[in-house]
Amino acid sequence: MRHVALCCLLFLAAVSLLAQTGGTGSIQGTVTDPSGGVVSNALVTAVNVGTGVETARKTSDAGFFVLPVLPAGTYNVTIAATGFQTLTQTHVVVEALATVGLNPKLAVGASSQSVTVSDEPSILKTDDVALGSSMGNL
Repeated sequence: MRHVALCCLLFLAAVSLLAQTGGTGSIQGTVTDPSGGVVSNALVTAVNVGTGVETARKTSDAGFFVLPVLPAGTYNVTIAATGFQTLTQTHVVVEALATVGLNPKLAVGASSQSVTVSDEPSILKTDDVALGSSMGNL
């Protein structure tokens, strides 16, 4: 009887954890300079337009970043690094269970200077090669 209760408890805990992250997406990419060199230690910040919640990470030595477990929604992503102009990518749409690829190229200049990009980045489907679509919340 204890084993059955323990199994049920573990199952419910696993379902609860999946429910918390099951409807999330992510933004990932590599930050580069005008010559194509990677920019390490750049601060990448995504702000959910609907909620105002911020998620921030620094790029790795290879210029790579991942902003994981983002609730579906529209984000403004800002990239800042010493010696480069601050870049803001607006209208980045994150869909549930999708990865958005964002590979910004920073311009050399003072960080007080900024560039705003309003083109939408593409959604990467890293887990499936089939074409598909998503359904919005009603």
